[in-house]
Amino acid sequence: MDAEKKILLKVRNLKQWFPVNTMIFEKKKYVKAVNDVSFDLYEGETLGIAGESGCGKSTLIRSCLRLLDPTDGSVVFDGQEIAKAKQKQLRPIRKDMQIIFQDPYASLDGRWTVTQLIEEPLIVNKLCAGKEERQQKVRDLLESVSISQEYVNRYPHEFSGGQRQRIAIASALATDPKLVMCDEPVSALDVSVRAQVLNLLKELQEERKLTYIFVSHDMSVIEYICDRVAIMYLGKIVEIGTKEDIFNDPRHPYTQALLSAVPKVSGEKDESKRIILEGDIPSPVDPPSGCVFRTRCKYATERCACQEPKVTDLGNGHCVSCHLLDE
Repeated sequence: MDAEKKILLKVRNLKQWFPVNTMIFEKKKYVKAVNDVSFDLYEGETLGIAGESGCGKSTLIRSCLRLLDPTDGSVVFDGQEIAKAKQKQLRPIRKDMQIIFQDPYASLDGRWTVTQLIEEPLIVNKLCAGKEERQQKVRDLLESVSISQEYVNRYPHEFSGGQRQRIAIASALATDPKLVMCDEPVSALDVSVRAQVLNLLKELQEERKLTYIFVSHDMSVIEYICDRVAIMYLGKIVEIGTKEDIFNDPRHPYTQALLSAVPKVSGEKDESKRIILEGDIPSPVDPPSGCVFRTRCKYATERCACQEPKVTDLGNGHCVSCHLLDE
């Protein structure tokens, strides 16, 4: 990554552990949803976070936003440490960090009209001088996401899934944020609508100079919209690099398995073989010792069981946590 680019978000050794019912276990146990994660996010880029369901993707971005208070670690946004900041200190920062959720029907208050939904962040953050300016801002935002002005007094249930997600995007952009977290924003949409929303996000990023973190389990979506990709497994980032490095030269066995599962268009040449991972994902309450992926890895050795792999930088920011790189 270009050294001249500004680091907008710096995450170091972030942990998000949740206590579990102590009645089941003899001693206190934790679900290690995010376990010692570090990465940098550069201004203007889209960083994809991919992995199987339950690997900690959504929990990671919620912890970075302080929707969840991190158990440990550092989160520095635009030069300000926010992981342990008090709510009073966070308030002026929150307008610069927004999130688009997976299900717009759940994230939009069904009792409010479109105008009220988009006005609310403007009112809370005192971003407009008066009602007239607010309403003009609402109209501009709806136009930017291709929602007709005729619908300003309608409620969320009166829209299709794609339209609701566009309204959710408009609401997230109301405060002119620097960073937008996209938590599987197209996974609940039809394929044709999904493409439209992805293109809209790319257009808005260019127009408004936005920075995205894009969470998805769909590698084809990640490849289309992201500049860099981080692969998560059981609460850890096992590989991170540019889109080209991840898709053309995956080095971690888990990344290779994920990419082999991407469906190919009929008639498309594909010389690679499907990699089938055996066994189930281990419990995040009691993850494997050493390398967390070793229980499903065909290359695992005794070293993998007793020693956690170090992060190896292969150049150009392509980093991998795997003992195979030492051999």
